[in-house]
Amino acid sequence: MLALRGAAGILFGVPTLAWPGLSLLTLIALFAAYALLGGAAAVVGAVRHRRSGDDRWLVMLLGLVSTGAARWP
Repeated sequence: MLALRGAAGILFGVPTLAWPGLSLLTLIALFAAYALLGGAAAVVGAVRHRRSGDDRWLVMLLGLVSTGAARWP
């Protein structure tokens, strides 16, 4: 398993060294997708479970900030 992880690291590392701009753009796009989906899930969860407690506003705030971070220029 360790050798497989090392081989995967090399396979992903060589193109990263060859095309650093494309690698950065891909990393930014992956972060934006992660933040957008996570934020949307937090907002939906806060709205669906609004009767379960007083801390739902914190989950809603987290979702809105995460969604906003995903759309930051």
